[in-house]
Amino acid sequence: MFAILVHGNERKKCGDCDGEGSLNIHGSLKTCKICDGTGTVPIIAEIYRIMRKFQLSEEFIVSQSQSLLLMFRVYDVDIVIHTAQALTVSGIKARIVYPVF
Repeated sequence: MFAILVHGNERKKCGDCDGEGSLNIHGSLKTCKICDGTGTVPIIAEIYRIMRKFQLSEEFIVSQSQSLLLMFRVYDVDIVIHTAQALTVSGIKARIVYPVF
C-alpha cells in the first residue's frame, strides 16, 4: 500500500481571496464563497479540489492524527505519482511514503 504524507497545518490560505476573506468584484467588496470570509480553507478540502481540477481519482483513505496521510489501495503506482505531482504543483508540500501497513 502506498501513501502520501502531506506536510503543513490543518488549514491553508485561501487561493481565491489570498487570505483576505473578501473579493473586489466590479468595485464592491464581496465575501469569498470558498472560505466563507475566514481567509483559510481546510487542507483536505483543498486536496479534493485539486483532485477534481486535475481529474484524478479520489480513491484514497484519509488518516489524520499528527499529520495528514492519504492512503491508496491501488497497485498502479502512476496514480500515486500523479497525485503527488498535482499536490506539489498546487503548492501543497507532500511526499510519497512506501510501504504503509
